Amino acid sequence: MHVIKSVIRILLTITAVLLIFIGVYFLLHGSLEAYPTDEQTGKSVIVSVVLIILGLLLGLSSLLFRKAKAVH
Repeated sequence: MHVIKSVIRILLTITAVLLIFIGVYFLLHGSLEAYPTDEQTGKSVIVSVVLIILGLLLGLSSLLFRKAKAVH
């Protein structure tokens, strides 16, 4: 059971880091179109912010999962 919890925590952390990196990439580079419109640029900013927030929430849940394990 301990191994499963460790694997879940590691997967949560890896997923969180990937979501944050992808969000920052979209925030810095914008749309993947060659000539993006203002609407596409706005949508890419919204998606990047959502990805960063999801990554932070997953990272926080990973930390809380670790602390909950330490309490028991």
